Amino acid sequence: MHITSIYKQDKTSIKKHNYNHTNVTREVVKNEHISDTFIEYIKSVENNNKTGFDVRSKRWMPHRSIEGGSDTIAYGHKIQKNESYLMLGITDEEAVTLLKTDINKARNKAKMEVDNKYGTGTFDALEIKYQEMLIDFAFNLGGLRKFPNLTNGIISNNHHVIRTEYKRYNAGKELVGRNKAFHLRFIQQKTLTNSNGESFYGL
Repeated sequence: MHITSIYKQDKTSIKKHNYNHTNVTREVVKNEHISDTFIEYIKSVENNNKTGFDVRSKRWMPHRSIEGGSDTIAYGHKIQKNESYLMLGITDEEAVTLLKTDINKARNKAKMEVDNKYGTGTFDALEIKYQEMLIDFAFNLGGLRKFPNLTNGIISNNHHVIRTEYKRYNAGKELVGRNKAFHLRFIQQKTLTNSNGESFYGL
């Protein structure tokens, strides 16, 4: 089992704060919901400019969060009160492991909220693409409650609602880059053909 510590410290702290790469990866693969392309997508929308990455030391350092509150590190991880060890920075490998852990937490959060509202098993029954949409919003916003119309549109497979409700804003300003990336991955219309040979647009 491969264990990577965040930084050199006393043995008790290391045992408490190590990241277990094997377990995290195993959990992601086991679910079969978190694809490599989705991980790369989250990397891009969360920190495409690699803010906080020190090229010389090759470590990710904390930086101020756009939305305020506690500092952020690597790919959108908000540093919690019990995570002061992250203030000393992490390697790129540790940043990816931390991201996978956060994506899994977002998936569990989205699954819980959807199943609580629409019935047990609803989330798992969705197409992977729709699961990823919900995971993306849960990752970015901590849950789905701020976008009930979008959530309902995804659950009911209502393409019109999805296309009109997906945009995100911060302090009244549209998050143009993130919205464009979301549209490109999930909403961009594709020409499909039905059983009668007729063309139509679909997600």
